[in-house]
Amino acid sequence: MALGVSVGLGASLMMGFLPTAQHLFEIVTRSWALDPSVTLHEVALRSAPMWLALLFFFSIPRPKSFKGPSFNPWLTLPIPMLISFLFGFFHPGPGWMLSQDWATISWYLIFIPILEESLFRGWLFSFIERLWPNLMASATNPFPVSVWGASLAFAIWHLQNAGLVSPPLVAFQFIYTFFVGMWLGAIRMRTQGIGLGIVFHSILNASCGF
Repeated sequence: MALGVSVGLGASLMMGFLPTAQHLFEIVTRSWALDPSVTLHEVALRSAPMWLALLFFFSIPRPKSFKGPSFNPWLTLPIPMLISFLFGFFHPGPGWMLSQDWATISWYLIFIPILEESLFRGWLFSFIERLWPNLMASATNPFPVSVWGASLAFAIWHLQNAGLVSPPLVAFQFIYTFFVGMWLGAIRMRTQGIGLGIVFHSILNASCGF
């Protein structure tokens, strides 16, 4: 049941939330440049899904989950960084970090990590944990369904790149983001928050942006 909820939410967020959030970001950066075509009505309309997601995040009490397996997140960081770099290396076109466009760089290094960690390791993790507290996916794994569910939704969310990159890269990113989601979920369990996950998420985005 928890994994079914995750699939539905991951697909829904993939279809609607990120395109809307990115469009809002473009509107705001144009308004900072004093673009007269930007109206307050447009900003308010496009920002509605973001405010709704933040409302969900802050309205669900964040449960105190057990800490799971003991590990040092900093010692494990080089592995996902290497995989992220390989994805960026095989991704067609120049890296976004080389564009020297402050709006694009800040979107990938600041806004995407905050939004995705708030949605998946924040709201969705807490949502599943409140419904199925500390329910293990099986008798032999160290993670509850809140970690598995948020990771699965996170991987489905990245299927939005289908059509933009080759099918093998889409499949690679799906698998990669699922296991990175598990890693970030374990960090969420250890730290009881999403702050360190946001920092690591930003580092991973930088690793694939060159």
